[in-house]
Amino acid sequence: MKRLDQILAMLILLLAVRAVLIAPREFTLGARPWPGGFWMLSSSLLLAVCGALSLLRIQYGATAPGLRAVAALTAIAVGALLLSAGIIADETGPSAVVAGLLLATASMALRATRTA
Repeated sequence: MKRLDQILAMLILLLAVRAVLIAPREFTLGARPWPGGFWMLSSSLLLAVCGALSLLRIQYGATAPGLRAVAALTAIAVGALLLSAGIIADETGPSAVVAGLLLATASMALRATRTA
């Protein structure tokens, strides 16, 4: 299970890098590009924080139970935010995949909380 947890954390970090690489294109598209570009940059920051918290939880979760709780709550909150933004922007499919990935990471953190 630890390997799956590490893979999920790295996928979240890769999504953050992807969002950073897409953001410059969003700044140059259309007449009003700023909201899309800023949304991509802020999403990448949130995803990077979730990925980093997951990696920290994997490494230090046994000695820091508060870290497990914070990582799980952060992943749930960011997943809900990205899913609701995707529904509003009529991009439910991609945002549902990202939210599912974040919820899987949160469930791994909550599972670790129950077994530790």
